[in-house]
Amino acid sequence: MKKVVISCGPIPARLDSVKFITNRFKGGLAFRTAEHLINQGKYDVTIVRWKHTSFPGKSWPLKSPWNQDNVHVVDVEDVFGYYNWYANHAAEYDAFIMAAAVANLTPSEPYKGKFPSHKYAVGESFPIQFEIAPRAIDVIKQKNPRACLIGYKLFDAASDEELVDIARHTLADAKANIIFANTPATAKTKKIAVMPDNTALPCSFDEHLGLICRAIDNRYFRTEIVSLAGTAQSKGAVDEAIATVKMFEKTFSNGFGTVAVPVKGGPSMFDTPMNVFATTSRGHKGEPVIVCGVDYEKGIVYATGKATLNAPTLAGVLAQAPEDTFVVHRHDDDPLFDKNKPAFAMADYLFPGTLEEAHAVTKAFGTGVKRVKLLGHGDIAIKPIRKVDWTRYYEDFPERYFGISKDMQEIIEKYNDGETLEIGCNGTACTKYAYDPFVEAGNAINLTFAEAIKKHYDLIVAKNSINYLSFEELWMLVDAADRFVANTFLRAPQEKVTSEEAAVLVPRPMGMAVSHTLRLKDDSIARHEFWARSQEDYEALGLKVTPYGKNSALLTKNT
Repeated sequence: MKKVVISCGPIPARLDSVKFITNRFKGGLAFRTAEHLINQGKYDVTIVRWKHTSFPGKSWPLKSPWNQDNVHVVDVEDVFGYYNWYANHAAEYDAFIMAAAVANLTPSEPYKGKFPSHKYAVGESFPIQFEIAPRAIDVIKQKNPRACLIGYKLFDAASDEELVDIARHTLADAKANIIFANTPATAKTKKIAVMPDNTALPCSFDEHLGLICRAIDNRYFRTEIVSLAGTAQSKGAVDEAIATVKMFEKTFSNGFGTVAVPVKGGPSMFDTPMNVFATTSRGHKGEPVIVCGVDYEKGIVYATGKATLNAPTLAGVLAQAPEDTFVVHRHDDDPLFDKNKPAFAMADYLFPGTLEEAHAVTKAFGTGVKRVKLLGHGDIAIKPIRKVDWTRYYEDFPERYFGISKDMQEIIEKYNDGETLEIGCNGTACTKYAYDPFVEAGNAINLTFAEAIKKHYDLIVAKNSINYLSFEELWMLVDAADRFVANTFLRAPQEKVTSEEAAVLVPRPMGMAVSHTLRLKDDSIARHEFWARSQEDYEALGLKVTPYGKNSALLTKNT
């Protein structure tokens, strides 16, 4: 039986020994909420109230059919007594509903005894200095991080948008699970449930009672921090996945949204195969983390850091997903959220980081759908990890990959007569012959590699393509040409990430390579690799290396 605390009625600030500063609310709705919780018969309920607050009705709570052993009442003196009680007892309960109308202003120095009004004439003014009272809601998660915390924000806002914005500040400060925002005029009939995932869900009073019970009943996951151990090869896969997460993180709107990128061959926490994946950190407050496994029975996420609340759900979806796919979660207000593509829609709001969410979403994906719409906060979609489609090179790659230097162009024009070969022409060659294993040239004689190395050339050209050749292939082609010209990068980046692409160095048996991931317009990704060579490597082939620009080099032979 979960232990639940609910505060009810006004909690005033003390002015003197008999006078208090409070508001006009008596706590009728809070007591209705308490009665609903008691009547469920499955909670041990403690009611915290100001000692002078009466229960509604003559016999409340005796009129309700509950076990009296499971109902307790705590009386407090004022806002300071209220705060102190929570500070002292926050670790002892599973859930907290902060429904009392708590004074947020208190005299800095309450009068000892009764205020001496006899010393003042009628109409005479006197100063009283006020300060902001301590907030009990702010101390709960400090003492009890895994508690379910539900609060209320009453404000006479001009619009729902303003009300929700104010409630989000309270939610963030308290690290609450729900803040119910309402106005004095509509408190009895309408509330807006503001959630940590940015959902703002309008609901009636009865619907808000249902949300409270579901929030209390849910099983929330906790994180157990683990360290990764593996080979250099698995580290390369980890770095590749983390760089991809960083790329997507630059595209998410308002700090919400997440992604799960599988780590091929990643170490698992369990004997049975599980999806190891990279994802965003909790609240996007740190570097991406690696989730090594999820134990759904114990409610534990094993990860290298605090992972996104959605980690258990992402793990479940990846388990259902085909090979060479990953998972993206975008929110409704994200400019990249697809509002037109149909999706399987969840009927109920699902609390992130709960067993309920993980099971419901995983079950939906188990029917074969590729996209699930979440009520209030976007969708979860399975996206493919594609091989680069070289016929779409000019559409998918950033424009900077297409150009060559003026010096390179002059060499091509100077020696272009005679027997010439272009490597990697992408459909249009500037030479007589073309070797491209992916795209045939429409204006040249296309050769296989075996055919290409049997000929001798006046000039071989490699525009932005030399790093796709193995060292052995490159050696044979350089040897087959009187003259050779190519362009490449001078130094491969250890890691380079933008919103469109992610590049990272990875070890391979034949040397270091660059894993390059492109984010495509439909949120899928295309991934390929090319070799990361040094200036010394090219010079060993007899090529002259001439740096230009920020990080580019012209490679030439006999030009």
